[in-house]
Amino acid sequence: MYVPTLHASINVYFVAPLLPSFDTITAGDDFLGLELATLMRTLAENMPYQNEGSIFRAAWRWGMASLGRMQVMPDVFKVVKVSSGPRKQP
Repeated sequence: MYVPTLHASINVYFVAPLLPSFDTITAGDDFLGLELATLMRTLAENMPYQNEGSIFRAAWRWGMASLGRMQVMPDVFKVVKVSSGPRKQP
């Protein structure tokens, strides 16, 4: 964000603090505790901004954390679409 100062020759820039990356968040133990609805929303909201491999790995990791989750993985993989062609830019 650009913020002009009192002196026209001096410019001050404020940089937002860096947030953890999607891969860092999904690698954490807290990610494995997400409920299905929260996982689905998280994956869907991040699809335009993350590469397909990251989304797939996150879904796979969540599913492998519990044997019971394997039953819902077909629904999860309906959200996680991996294409064979080049990725469209948002």
